[in-house]
Amino acid sequence: MRERRGPRIVDHGPTPSPYGDQLESHLADIERLRVRASQLLAKHGLSIDEYAAIFSAQHGRCAVCKNHETSTFRGKRRNLTVDKDAEGRVRGLLCDACHKRIRSFEDEQALLDWTERALGYLR
Repeated sequence: MRERRGPRIVDHGPTPSPYGDQLESHLADIERLRVRASQLLAKHGLSIDEYAAIFSAQHGRCAVCKNHETSTFRGKRRNLTVDKDAEGRVRGLLCDACHKRIRSFEDEQALLDWTERALGYLR
């Protein structure tokens, strides 16, 4: 007796989306936003809406130097960093350069002392 075989199936690869690459790009953006929202909540206790409100109030610029973020990671521009005081209260959003400078000081007094010495030197 012969074995009965089903219809022959030919794989032509993935079916192209009627939306093209736009859908994949949109879904990737949604996933990045979801990940960013969970990171903000876990690390800083901020919702994505709270971050967006601060970002909007600062016009998308660093609270210190007033520039847009320019540093990149894996070819993409970084988000502004959430800056908090010693008690964990959010002060604002900083670019990577300003955030690193401020974090290099132990406390606010050390920063003020350094700034005073630097201004004296520059005069």
